[in-house]
Amino acid sequence: MQFSMQGRKALITGGSLGIGLAIGETFARAGASVAVVARRKDVLEEARARIAAAGAPKAVAISADVGTAADCERAYKEAVAGMGGVDVLVNNAGTSQRGPFESVTDELWQHDLDLKLFAAIRLARLALPSMKANRFGRIINVLNTGAKAPPAEGAPTAVTRAAGMALTKVLAGEGAKHNVLVNGLLVGRIESTRPTRPRAQTCRWRSITPTWASRCRWAGWAPLRSSPTQRCSSHRTRDPTSRELRSTSTAGSVRWCDDRRRRLPSEKAPDGNLPIQKPPRLCHKVRG
Repeated sequence: MQFSMQGRKALITGGSLGIGLAIGETFARAGASVAVVARRKDVLEEARARIAAAGAPKAVAISADVGTAADCERAYKEAVAGMGGVDVLVNNAGTSQRGPFESVTDELWQHDLDLKLFAAIRLARLALPSMKANRFGRIINVLNTGAKAPPAEGAPTAVTRAAGMALTKVLAGEGAKHNVLVNGLLVGRIESTRPTRPRAQTCRWRSITPTWASRCRWAGWAPLRSSPTQRCSSHRTRDPTSRELRSTSTAGSVRWCDDRRRRLPSEKAPDGNLPIQKPPRLCHKVRG
């Protein structure tokens, strides 16, 4: 499927590695100018070079901590100065923080909320006025599956992501009449440069926790790119020995969200019509 983002200008937080970088390269190949925001200066320049090599007319690297209001404002201003505006905002900043509820301190709660929720709030508030004035805008909030099915010991991430999903719905309702489409992308387990946590190795599956896999099987769904199903001796169910989705798979879905002709099944077009086409599936049915 071919997409064109010629003339578009995208701002991506958490854009130096993983999903954010893959989204940046995907947008660049489609013809968009891209600004990536991250805290680590040592990897930002490499990310900027990769995005430029992918074909971005303008590639901008901005070192900022979007967990603070001042850096959100500065990063947005630098993106506008470097690209001439922002048509597409991808709120992707944040890492997974989770543990037993009573072990999560006020400081951890506040850090998680600032980085994942308030960063999205502040940047959307900065970007919306120009998007509405131009009658075009796209905001994509990268969340995770915990937003809809929060697991035990999933705080604070699952709670913050659920709030992000509510924010997405509020913005979608307000932006539709201005041709500003707002979508949330709920990702599952993704291949990452970060070390795998020990709890993910409690089963002989290589890349998927037993709890998550059991839920997939119970619901009858499994991630794409999975290998053939096989029996797990520790759970006695037929489940996929799945490897994690790659960042590029997620980036393809984000690019779909930018296409003006396609909207999520629950989202009506500005003229009130139902969506024309459903998004590509990130899951498939498991048989047996």
